[in-house]
Amino acid sequence: MQSILDSAVGRVDLILLQEPFPLKSSTPILHPSFQPILPPSNRRQRTMAYISTTNPFLKVTPRPDISNDSDLQVLDVSTPSIPTTRVLNIYNEELPGNISTPRTIERTLTTLTLPTRCILAGDMNAHHPWWN
Repeated sequence: MQSILDSAVGRVDLILLQEPFPLKSSTPILHPSFQPILPPSNRRQRTMAYISTTNPFLKVTPRPDISNDSDLQVLDVSTPSIPTTRVLNIYNEELPGNISTPRTIERTLTTLTLPTRCILAGDMNAHHPWWN
């Protein structure tokens, strides 16, 4: 994680992660050039973003009002020269401890109206026998 953040300084404004905490940790790695943004949750988050602190024009607004599911992080991203773009960071999985629940996409995206300027990114957990 530290290497990713170090290599992104001055080149990347937004880093989206899924399953960001190894070994059951729940504390983000801190970096002077990036601010971690976690979705609100009372359980271990499976999505997370890092926002550049070196770009003074970048504006990122977390949108928990759109989804409070910690497996779907919704952010509005803009700059003075780029209109607001909605970014959806998805970890597509069942709720922990309940494999009978729908995966994140069925739980959340099917009820949302996506704006014209929208980016979907994530770990879609597309399991198939061909790739074990």
